[in-house]
Amino acid sequence: MNEFLVREKDEDKYSESRKYQNSLSDFTQAIEINPQDADAYNNRGNAYLKLGKYQNALSDFTQAISLNPQDADADNNHHDAYLKLGRTEDEIADYTQAISINPENANAYYNRGIAYAKLGRTEDTLSDFTQAISLNPQYAKAYYNRGIAYNKLGRTEDTLSDFTQAISINPQYAKAYYNRGIVNGKLGRYHNALADFTEAIRLNPQNGNAYYNRGISYLNLVDRNRAIGDFLQAVNVYYQQGQTRYYKNTLGLVCKLVDTKKNENDYSNIWLTSSPT
Repeated sequence: MNEFLVREKDEDKYSESRKYQNSLSDFTQAIEINPQDADAYNNRGNAYLKLGKYQNALSDFTQAISLNPQDADADNNHHDAYLKLGRTEDEIADYTQAISINPENANAYYNRGIAYAKLGRTEDTLSDFTQAISLNPQYAKAYYNRGIAYNKLGRTEDTLSDFTQAISINPQYAKAYYNRGIVNGKLGRYHNALADFTEAIRLNPQNGNAYYNRGISYLNLVDRNRAIGDFLQAVNVYYQQGQTRYYKNTLGLVCKLVDTKKNENDYSNIWLTSSPT
């Protein structure tokens, strides 16, 4: 049985690879017909990215941005290609050059901020996200990621403010609800945390950590039954996703709660802080 499953997966990978190879041919033909077609370069870059040809992808995304500097999709893909190549310093230099050519390019500031964050340069990260927001006040991702940077500096209220602003701009921003819930939980604002995790779950029912953290909120509000219900939901999601460590740890917590008659422990500091992709 396992052998057949492996072969089925291999067949799927082959089919996907063939699809992207065909896309390469189509987009290359489109570029030959119109060398000024920024979308064709971006789409061919995406095909290269899926095929693991990251340098080719980077070249195409660079050309797409050159033809259309306002293309946020190409900008983000450009960042992804650098990420795959592990060339963070080159990425920073690239965006710095883009900013020198066009100081109004909010996407370049945002992506350079992400690159700075990878190097742990938090102050530079904050500066770039702030500039991106100044140029584009509706930039929900910039608010969200600036909130992450503020949190690393221990600036909790600024963190909450930026997460809230990101949600105001994009009410479907599941990660912003989830991370705001963690901050609220750590501050002991358990009712606020409950509301945030509930919304994160509504928007992304496959976020096992959101179920887990909502369960922790219920525990701190001394609502054992609802806590156990959420932990069991988390166990189910972790099992389906193959997250063995989280599955075992959460199942162990459920067993402990079932065996214990009272809320005898302090559950105020066992939040899961990682956010699923």
